[in-house]
Amino acid sequence: MSPALLVLQLLAAAPELTLLQDPASPPTWYGDQTLIADGAAAVLVGGAFVADHFIATGSPARYVEALVALIGVSGYLLGGPFIHVHHGQVGEAVRDLIIRVTSLSLGFIVGALVGFKVQSDPVGGAVVGAMFGGLFAAAIDATMFAWAPARPAHAGRPSFRLMPVVGTSRGGAPVAGLGGTF
Repeated sequence: MSPALLVLQLLAAAPELTLLQDPASPPTWYGDQTLIADGAAAVLVGGAFVADHFIATGSPARYVEALVALIGVSGYLLGGPFIHVHHGQVGEAVRDLIIRVTSLSLGFIVGALVGFKVQSDPVGGAVVGAMFGGLFAAAIDATMFAWAPARPAHAGRPSFRLMPVVGTSRGGAPVAGLGGTF
């Protein structure tokens, strides 16, 4: 076999050469949306916590305060995962929910233990610990989970492609050329 024919066969076995192909778009960050949802949830929970000091014991307004706090905690736990599902990232939504529940729970438990040990106030410590656990999960979510995958810039649009073609004619002579799509 001649060296020229060997080179042509190696070229034919190589992957197709794509020219002028549209580059893929970079991954898209949508962490701002998760941070807005977390901020709204924090405002609701914080508002309920502050209102607790101004509402008299036994007042019917306590039920509204508890409802606002429940909506805030639910929004914190489910807001980020719903945003991930909206972006088609179901796996990230599950990971996000797991880290939110885990960090909130661990922060609550560790805060209660530290609060009891330091000031004999497990409730205050639990609130502070849950707050730090929630901040941790929100930061992890916004920085690591909130990325939509890269997509081709013009999916479905044909591009210019070239591929080497090597073979032999019916008479056994080597044949080489270029094939492609336009």
